[in-house]
Amino acid sequence: MSLTALIITDNPELFKFYEKAFRDDNIHAKHSFYNTQDVLSKLLSVQPNILLIEAAFGDRAAWMLNYLSELQLPQRPATFVCLEYRTPGWEQLFLRKGAMYVFEKSMSEMSIADCIMNLYSLYRNMDQQEKLFPELARLLRDCGFSPKHRGYSCIVECVQLLYQDSDVAHKSLTKKVYPYVARKQSTTPIRVEKNIRDAIRHAWEQENKRTLLQLLGLNDGQKPPSNGKLLSSICERLREILHEKQHMVSNTIR
Repeated sequence: MSLTALIITDNPELFKFYEKAFRDDNIHAKHSFYNTQDVLSKLLSVQPNILLIEAAFGDRAAWMLNYLSELQLPQRPATFVCLEYRTPGWEQLFLRKGAMYVFEKSMSEMSIADCIMNLYSLYRNMDQQEKLFPELARLLRDCGFSPKHRGYSCIVECVQLLYQDSDVAHKSLTKKVYPYVARKQSTTPIRVEKNIRDAIRHAWEQENKRTLLQLLGLNDGQKPPSNGKLLSSICERLREILHEKQHMVSNTIR
């Protein structure tokens, strides 16, 4: 699969690091400065699959996202933002404006490129991209899960199935869910189960225990939640988040 990324940044030296990182993932990277004519020209000529907006401050990235939202593009790229300092307010704004994920510059360019590739692959395979994916990605990040771990993609695939088909939740994960994800990822159900369990343990051990418990409404305990408990809690929380967003939209229209 041949992919192209367009990186918007006023730092040419930083672009070189991103270009090398994306090249390692077999993605051809192009550069644009914060100039509307240059950005438009590159978007039309390159038609990138991936767009990365790199900015020191949120207001500059917001300005660029506002500009992009007004364009009628033949192909809308999967958009990511990387900030010097990420805050919940800016992140929520960028998600509403169509960004898939918001990174912080404390991550290396190589890690960001790897995460973008993983997230892009997941995004392309999801049936409810615009509705479900950004909120799911944000919830997992807040809980301490990272796209660079194998269990992340397994969790996303499981949640998609459980969210769309509530009847599956009443069936055994080992009989329905894990085999489904294993087929999509060309692996085994046992490996899917292990990858999810490893991802939960990693998030639990990275000082995210309290946040994970609070965000998912889990009872405090000495052990990490089971795979089934985590997946069902994520689905329940997602339904609450999307219901709240729909309620806000309805009130705004009124």
